[in-house]
Amino acid sequence: MGRLRVARGQQGQTSAEYVGVLALVAAVVALVVMSASDIGATVVDKVQEAICSVTGGECGDGVSVAEGEVSATDPDSDDGEGEEGDTPGGSDDPDDADPDAVEADPDIVEDATEDIRDELRGFWGADHDAIADILDDLDPAEFNAVIANLDDAELALILVGMGEGFFGTDESERRAFFNAIAQKASPETLERIMALTDDLDPRFDDVENDGLDDADYEDLAGDLFIRGDDDHPIHPSDIDQQGLGDCYLLASLAEVAQQNPELIRDIIRPNENGTFTVTFYDDGDPVDIVVGPHIPATDGSTEFAGPGDVPDGETNPELWVMLIEKAYAQYHGSYGEIEGGFTNEALEHLTGSESDRSDAGDVSIEALHDSLNDGSAITVETLSSDDGEKKPLYEDSELYASHAYYVTDVDPEAGTVTIRNPWGTSEGDTVLTFEEFQDNLNAVVVNDLERD
Repeated sequence: MGRLRVARGQQGQTSAEYVGVLALVAAVVALVVMSASDIGATVVDKVQEAICSVTGGECGDGVSVAEGEVSATDPDSDDGEGEEGDTPGGSDDPDDADPDAVEADPDIVEDATEDIRDELRGFWGADHDAIADILDDLDPAEFNAVIANLDDAELALILVGMGEGFFGTDESERRAFFNAIAQKASPETLERIMALTDDLDPRFDDVENDGLDDADYEDLAGDLFIRGDDDHPIHPSDIDQQGLGDCYLLASLAEVAQQNPELIRDIIRPNENGTFTVTFYDDGDPVDIVVGPHIPATDGSTEFAGPGDVPDGETNPELWVMLIEKAYAQYHGSYGEIEGGFTNEALEHLTGSESDRSDAGDVSIEALHDSLNDGSAITVETLSSDDGEKKPLYEDSELYASHAYYVTDVDPEAGTVTIRNPWGTSEGDTVLTFEEFQDNLNAVVVNDLERD
């Protein structure tokens, strides 16, 4: 069975390698070694040229960040009756809300800046572990002041080489570094960092979609959760897959939102500086991913997962689906890397609970009914194009090949199973007899949503 990857209007994509990034890492390391005790103007210029050659942008250009913060409206507090405008995790202390509110100690800033420059000029190259330790010891105000003292070439050397070792990149170490600095950074510092690395804004140039030529990261300035017409701030109706082949992820998100929406609330939280932390699970162990508030879009229209509820129909969209998708792309390396996958894996990443994957012909309608009523998430995966092309439900576009759906109802008395496409509520429900269910589907995935 191939990986599920059908986006609306597409039949799947492939993923590109990180050749450009690896080339940049090699170039930067070589330049640092050659520079020995000093980073001269020539080296600075070459580093900047290398960065520009990989990112495809003009030197000095950054990711545009609109003024103001992205709010995290949470209209459903712990008692379920919160008011719009509540911000989970917020603080009444104005100093906590602004990384620059507390004045930085100039002596600490000066010493840390010089220590970092010394580490960058090491005889054997930059000591990134030492630099990470220096930055980790700074409070937010000191951190932002030190970053402001560094020029773009120095900052690029720090960011590119973090986590690099003789045997390759330690991804967990690199992720921990970026998570830590992202939560200290002011909006201005975030803008500089995101202009030099895709560790907070994952790349999407490896997505095979001809409509992305004019796409860029845009600040949609929306709310994390919005209570929509369904009267719930987190609901399957918030899911709209659009132009990325990650049906397996979006179907899984929709099913979790249907069965236990509080799990969604648990895995995404806003940070004081406008970033968001999303928690996934790797073999049951939590992995935090920090992402910026920007979403791939063209003139305000999102390219991948669509917004949830949009109260006025035009502005202030609901963000949680788009941000979790973005974090999932960052978790895997890029948007292109999450094209194609399986719902059992996505559910495990989202919940930390192990999934049970079965052939559609091996399950009973009574077992499915009991699992759904007990609160389990159930997703289904369709046949491949070769296996399904001559079946009436595929010929009539009632089902799409190599696609993922989520289960909304199981009725043993009627002998039917109702599934829904993650392409949005406009797709409506597909009601299958249980015979059709077993004959036209490849796999059924059940996850009890109970973290071990």
